[in-house]
Amino acid sequence: MSSISIQIKIKGKLLDINANKRMAKAINQGIGNMMLVTEGRTKARTPVRTGHLRRSVTGQLIGNLSAQVDAGQISQGQNVVYADWIEGISARNSQTGYAGVSMFRLAAKELQNEDKDKYFAEPIKDNLT
Repeated sequence: MSSISIQIKIKGKLLDINANKRMAKAINQGIGNMMLVTEGRTKARTPVRTGHLRRSVTGQLIGNLSAQVDAGQISQGQNVVYADWIEGISARNSQTGYAGVSMFRLAAKELQNEDKDKYFAEPIKDNLT
């Protein structure tokens, strides 16, 4: 009787015991990349005359697989008082007729509509190959 034998050897970073940690690290780096781009886009839309608000717009990883871009909450403990009014979501906006500049909403919409692979490709390549 004849027999057939097949032997397959697989090795690499993707299959080692630390693969989950490497993947989480890569995803956090990708999220960090998205956060930095979104922070920059938000600042670019912030009116020039509101220098304090522009300086207060910051982003940060706030946990594993989570990031936030805000108007000072992370760095100062609370958002700049007039940030809601400039954004256009304050109750005062309906009274003053000022529509706001939608800096956060437009930056978030732009991020939502783009291909996010570019933020994650390099970190995954660096950590898992």
